[in-house]
Amino acid sequence: MRHVKAWCDGSSWGSSNPKKAKAGIGVVILHEGKRIEYGRSAGKADCNRAEILAIREVLKVLLARDEFCHDLTVTIYTDSEYARMVLSKKGTSVENWKLVEDVKATMKEFGRIHLRWCKGHAGHKENVRADYLAGVGSGKYPRIG
Repeated sequence: MRHVKAWCDGSSWGSSNPKKAKAGIGVVILHEGKRIEYGRSAGKADCNRAEILAIREVLKVLLARDEFCHDLTVTIYTDSEYARMVLSKKGTSVENWKLVEDVKATMKEFGRIHLRWCKGHAGHKENVRADYLAGVGSGKYPRIG
């Protein structure tokens, strides 16, 4: 089975009100010797929703690039314990239930998915990059280069 590693992060900035906050997602994927990374806006959302959207984005990118996803083992690193828990069998989410169910359904298209927690803002190169890209997507950081 082939293995993919991905780091993702969600950012929400500008307001404590999720209907006004600007959200962004950042993704770093290492897939078959290639590095895929980008950040984009995720519209208006709180940080928890942005974190789940970032995980969904990893899955969407892989589905678009690899027709044999059922043969992939994907390890996704997130600094969101909330996202990791609600997407595992251990967690539930009332607020984001529709999005969570959508992501869980997408996860079933892969051979195996591992959701791993990594400490945010702790200097891990790929997590730092995903955080930056999410911040650019939310407007928190300026786009450089």
